[in-house]
Amino acid sequence: MDVEEVKNNCGNIIGFENSFPCPDGSQAPLAAFKRDAKFLETEGHHITIPAGHLGVDTEVHLGVVISEEASEISPDAALSKIGGYVVALNSRLRLREFTKASETDIFNTTDEFKGGVVISPLVSKDTLEHPNVATIWAAINNQEVQRSNFTSAKYTVQELLSKASQLTTLKKGDIILTGSPSGATYVRAGDTVEIGIEGLIRSEFSLQKAIEVDVVPSDRQDSIY
Repeated sequence: MDVEEVKNNCGNIIGFENSFPCPDGSQAPLAAFKRDAKFLETEGHHITIPAGHLGVDTEVHLGVVISEEASEISPDAALSKIGGYVVALNSRLRLREFTKASETDIFNTTDEFKGGVVISPLVSKDTLEHPNVATIWAAINNQEVQRSNFTSAKYTVQELLSKASQLTTLKKGDIILTGSPSGATYVRAGDTVEIGIEGLIRSEFSLQKAIEVDVVPSDRQDSIY
């Protein structure tokens, strides 16, 4: 499976907030969010800032690519469902938090736009044998803004994958965003964002301004392509 196959097969992007400790020591509960896979982009494509906005807030995640259907799996069985890994940027419009449109919703959502999630080339399981000791990082215009090792995370990759499979049935090509360390950064058109897994992969994305309004409100995502 290569990254274009992942993009074409991805039906769900499930992510987690607050899987790393808060910088101030406060305890924020783990929260699951969902992004629209139709707006997923890969390396070589831009993050597109919607018209009417100057920039977006972005953060780095380790992404887990699902290799086969998984539902209500245990942490012990989670690694067998992983087809590989990507480094991902998860971006949202400024001051647009992830929220639930209604009390019955399982996932938090936010307004969508092209490149709201972008991913690096695929890293194989053999290359990243121990994801829970991986270090992810992000830099804006050559200045590092995020860095953390998963040994500091509150949950293991297996635990997060298990939690995601309790919330929805995962399919081949789905991506699980395992959380981001502190340091989410506001970026604008013309900025360059580099992300990576230390010692394994580096990926680069640029930001461009949209000509037309192409933001999809979270409460209309099911009706708009």
